[in-house]
Amino acid sequence: MSPRVDAVQLGRKIRILRESVASSRYEFARRLGHLNSASYLFQVERGNRIPAISYCEKIAKAGGVPLRDLIDARVSITLPPDEFINEAAPLIRFVTRSGRATILEVLRMLAEERPRRRRR
Repeated sequence: MSPRVDAVQLGRKIRILRESVASSRYEFARRLGHLNSASYLFQVERGNRIPAISYCEKIAKAGGVPLRDLIDARVSITLPPDEFINEAAPLIRFVTRSGRATILEVLRMLAEERPRRRRR
């Protein structure tokens, strides 16, 4: 029998899956068929709640992974590289060292510019 993930590990895995297929908790909850469970999903992602196995099955299906990968502590789930990374990666080897530094600097500036959500 494989070791099960604890609540925090499970929450992290669920968050990774959600972020790979949905832009918000509400949208993901809607995909799961639970319109009013975005706040519950938030609690699960933080490790404060442990979802029922039936809810885990829906999450795994929506995220495109087998249930066993979601609940097995030995299996890690990572976000697949997005289209931009796939296009940029082969080009990076042709960029000089100073060019790489410039690219990183620009990416950091762009990351800082992104809109931040206000905390309530």
